[in-house]
Amino acid sequence: MKTHTKNPIQNNEIYPTNNWGDITVIDYVHAKHVIIQFNNTSNISTAHSTSIRSRHVTDREERQRLSNEREKDRKEGIYKRREALTQANHGRRIAREQKAAQDAIDKRMEPSVYGIGYLGVGEYQAYIAQSVPT
Repeated sequence: MKTHTKNPIQNNEIYPTNNWGDITVIDYVHAKHVIIQFNNTSNISTAHSTSIRSRHVTDREERQRLSNEREKDRKEGIYKRREALTQANHGRRIAREQKAAQDAIDKRMEPSVYGIGYLGVGEYQAYIAQSVPT
């Protein structure tokens, strides 16, 4: 088979790629159908001969595996951030509840019967004259 290119693709030849390691040509069917194997993952795929020469061949299975790992890591990161926010919100809620309890005590301490005495606090409770103390 005669080719018209300066650098014909040969069977069992090793070619480098930009991002996915080296590849080995298993079978050259024609210029748009070259069967290759990635040396580092042993995945088999097809590519165009121009892609092999320009080193733009992608290991799709490895790319999908890495994408799944990134998605898993992203979800775990979201879970960890959500857990941290929940803990922070829990701390803020406790502080709000403590402040509200303190405010309730402060309001209860305000004089309420003719400006003297405090309702419900202490041994002697305030009451209106001619009425029964509660």
